[in-house]
Amino acid sequence: TRFTHHRFIACQARATAVLISEPKMPELALRSIPLADTRELRRDVLRPYMTVDELAAHEPGGSVAFGAFEGDRLIAVGLVGPDGDPGDWRIRGMATKPEARGRGAGSKVLQALVQHAVDHGATRLWCNARTPALSLYERAGFRATSEEFETPRIGPHYRMELEQVGTATASLPARAGDDQSGTNPHLRR
Repeated sequence: TRFTHHRFIACQARATAVLISEPKMPELALRSIPLADTRELRRDVLRPYMTVDELAAHEPGGSVAFGAFEGDRLIAVGLVGPDGDPGDWRIRGMATKPEARGRGAGSKVLQALVQHAVDHGATRLWCNARTPALSLYERAGFRATSEEFETPRIGPHYRMELEQVGTATASLPARAGDDQSGTNPHLRR
């Protein structure tokens, strides 16, 4: 009816006004940070069963950390460092505060980690990605190279590798001809 239509238009106008008046989110700042500055956030998000000291004991030598900040508040972190054969670098410890997810902070940290590794001679870049975070890594050009596996006390993961090391960008496309068929859509065969 005509009355219902006018109520709908009025509701749409109020919803538009609410969307327009939302406060603007602070800009994200990205910088290299000491490993010690990442530990509390990594523990809270990734390994709440560990102490900060236990977490520190598991950090590989030669790792570098980056953090994303909203104002003065650290909201996302990650580490990268040599791990494996010469030229192999591993990304690990990616953590974003739950209330800050979906704003691009994790993507910015990941891009900085990739760029750092490439700038320092990485020829292969890999990680063990938690299953819920697959899309973050896939958007950055990583592809699963394993079946899903369970890490005790942490949960399901995939081993992932960057498809085009040396082309450090957060939006690498999949290579033409990659076979994505099979039972696992995340696994490069």
